[in-house]
Formats: sequence, C-alpha cells, structure tokens
Amino acid sequence: MTVMRQRDAGVIRRPPDEVWPWITEPERIARWNPKLERAGAPSSGRVQVGSSWGARYRMGRRAVEVQAVVETWEPPREFTLRYRWGAEAYALEHCLLEPVADGTRLTRVVEIRDPRIPLPFRLLAGFLMRFGRPPGAADGDSRPGESSVDTIRRLVEGGPTRTSRRAPRS
Repeated sequence: MTVMRQRDAGVIRRPPDEVWPWITEPERIARWNPKLERAGAPSSGRVQVGSSWGARYRMGRRAVEVQAVVETWEPPREFTLRYRWGAEAYALEHCLLEPVADGTRLTRVVEIRDPRIPLPFRLLAGFLMRFGRPPGAADGDSRPGESSVDTIRRLVEGGPTRTSRRAPRS
C-alpha cells in the first residue's frame, strides 16, 4: 500500500492547554489547515476514543468526504485520528504535545495510505509534504511555504494573521 508520511515539529511558547484547542477545534484548525472545508460534530456529543464525525477536505479542485475516528485521546497531551475515504484509503494524524522549558513541543505526524495514488503524484506529494506548499497555495492564516506547526505557533503566540476563515460545523 502506498504510504506518504509528513512529520512536523516545533516549540510553541505557550503551555500545552493553550496549544491543545488549536489542534482539536475545527474552527481553529481551519485557520492553519486551509484544506478543511467542513467538520461535523462528534457522534458521542463529545470527543473521546471511538468518537467519529464526517469532514470534507479540499484537495485541489476535488472535495473529499472523510470519516474521522478517534483512536487516542489524552488532552492536552496527545491524540490520534484515523480518516477514512473509499474502501482501502485512510490517513492517520498523530499529535503529541510535550511540556518543555520554553513552552510546548508540538510534533504532528500525518501518514496517508492509499493504493490508488499513482507514482508521479506520490513523488510530488512527498516533495510538497516535506518542503511546504507551493508559492501562492496559502489560504486562511497559513502562508506559502510555512509548515503547519509554524502556522500554529504564529497563531497561538499571537503573531500577525490574515482574515480568519472558519470551518462550519454541520
């Protein structure tokens, strides 16, 4: 099965409980992840292991409907989500927040597994995942070439932003 993996890490000068909402609340996630168009409410009414919800991500011109399921949930320390689309395709997103002297070390790892992704696209996607978005690809509060953790850091620490873009709940 095709696997693409992106790892991003950095220190944010705030405690874990101030960083946590920025990586778990759809309205805030949409500010650093411009691909998120919509996120539903958790099936159980609150997020916990086993909770699920639907979401829509924009991949270029194509909208992809996914089902998210919580596999690990330990606020404000770590979580793992599994996003499914199609019969065999899925992505795992794991975020770990560790207290450090300067604030919080955020490590975010995303693995995409999809047997239908052709080799040329895998190579291009791997390059973009490793070295950032192409020029002009920014939306929301993200900036071209800026990693997700860099954008989260700037937002949490109160740096300059663009106009806020919200992901409506369904």
